[in-house]
Amino acid sequence: MIKDNLSSIKNRIRDAEFRFGRHQEEVQLIAVSKTKSAAEISEAFTSGQFHFGENYVQELQKKSQDPNIASLNLCWHFIGHLQSNKVKALFETPIYSKLHTIHTVDRESLAKEINKYALRNHKPMKILIEVNSSRETTKSGVLPEDLLGLLKSLKQYDGLEIEGLMTIASPEIESARSNFKMMHDLLLRGKALFNEPHKFARLSMGMSNDFEDAIQFGSTEVRLGTAIFGERV
Repeated sequence: MIKDNLSSIKNRIRDAEFRFGRHQEEVQLIAVSKTKSAAEISEAFTSGQFHFGENYVQELQKKSQDPNIASLNLCWHFIGHLQSNKVKALFETPIYSKLHTIHTVDRESLAKEINKYALRNHKPMKILIEVNSSRETTKSGVLPEDLLGLLKSLKQYDGLEIEGLMTIASPEIESARSNFKMMHDLLLRGKALFNEPHKFARLSMGMSNDFEDAIQFGSTEVRLGTAIFGERV
């Protein structure tokens, strides 16, 4: 099932790229593997999926040490709300060597903590800034009007590679489309703050129910779980 689902999803991503004038294979698929077993992750990996997203530090710790997948060349993305006191655990082996990006930086205190451990490990950490594009009180993320101020404050940290933005859009499709468009506009505004604006180019948005709309508005990576692994049990 996972192999077939991945094939179907990747075809839909390629079709959306073509339909909306995007470059082929411009959009990265991240398989959201929270609550999924090592066996399911291994099946996805053998079916050609290499990027996986996890929401909880403790679960990522456990999976990164699981003998069934520890030796696989996986790229982990941390996509859940991150508490500052959990940052240290993300920089412990074997997680750190395979940790590709932290998608959910939404405040300077968290960025400062990530920077501290990145410098200790002598390797910058790729981060995305999470924006609360739908303004829902139940969601994390910096508010759109506060984004540029946060970006300016983070430029001082040498241990961070600030590569773009991330959001979880509204569950209402028309509102989600509006959120996606705003995120694309915010990304363009953020580029002006960096000396190498081509590096500030990642836009992590779109999930199982709205990823094609996200691609239309410039998403460079979509985060899908249910569409790949099936409904949670």
